[in-house]
Amino acid sequence: MKFLKHKSVIQKSTNDTFGSVCLESVLFKPLDIQNNLTNYILSKENLSFIFDDDDLSNENLANMYLRFSPPMHVDNVKQYVTKSLTDHHSFYSFLAEAILPIVYRDVYGCKLVHAAIDINDTLIDVKTGPDDCLVDFTKGKIILSEAKFIPSLKTCIAKITDDFCKKDSIINKLDGLYRSSLVNSDTKILILQNIGKTQYKSYDISEFLSQEIILCGFAIHELAPYKLEDFEKEDFYNEFKVDHDKLANKIKKEFTLPAEFKYKIVIFHLFVDSKIDSITNFISKAQSLKEFYEKL
Repeated sequence: MKFLKHKSVIQKSTNDTFGSVCLESVLFKPLDIQNNLTNYILSKENLSFIFDDDDLSNENLANMYLRFSPPMHVDNVKQYVTKSLTDHHSFYSFLAEAILPIVYRDVYGCKLVHAAIDINDTLIDVKTGPDDCLVDFTKGKIILSEAKFIPSLKTCIAKITDDFCKKDSIINKLDGLYRSSLVNSDTKILILQNIGKTQYKSYDISEFLSQEIILCGFAIHELAPYKLEDFEKEDFYNEFKVDHDKLANKIKKEFTLPAEFKYKIVIFHLFVDSKIDSITNFISKAQSLKEFYEKL
């Protein structure tokens, strides 16, 4: 199983790419996707990928599954999820951050610069930097990403594009992406090649931003109020826009850049039947597997 691109549309006015993804061999229906998503994301292979950790010992697997579980055993998981979402708007939002790099790995072959999520974080922790730092070595592209898990697709994409366009947010994310690139030897070599400094060992942030940056988004949402056939319409994504002038001007005010800051925007989405039920599935599965590996 893997993620596949279901449909993508390049907007003529901005050259932005919007589209949906599906799971291989799974019906393109919300309940089917929801019921298969848990097993795929929580597979050992994908846990190793998102945590950037090859140690799949019983003890480490228990710790990985704990990242997706409450600290204490919960009997009525759905009740726990419903209350937690009411008490904390950020509860389990990290799930989108964990799934995003798997989507872009499966669809484009991208690799992580560092772990997608911190194994020590709690179920309500949120990031202030880029959700994930990825690289496409085949195309020589550095990728900054933003992920959201909100029932409404419209709100989800609006939040992603807003995070790209807000001054403090985008500056912090680009700074985080820059710093992450400096501590990954493979990425560092690629960037030096991109900016024509192969004889050097480092680069400042302005030089880093002289290469094309890909801004990638990933939205998990519920299907309602849309219908499945809506996603097949050619004009479906016309309502989703990114203010490119606003984005470029905010970056140029903070950093010394070439005359034209080169970037592309790609946003994919995946629907489930219910956010509450989807999180319930993840916690139930992770909790069970955590307890299983703790006993071995």
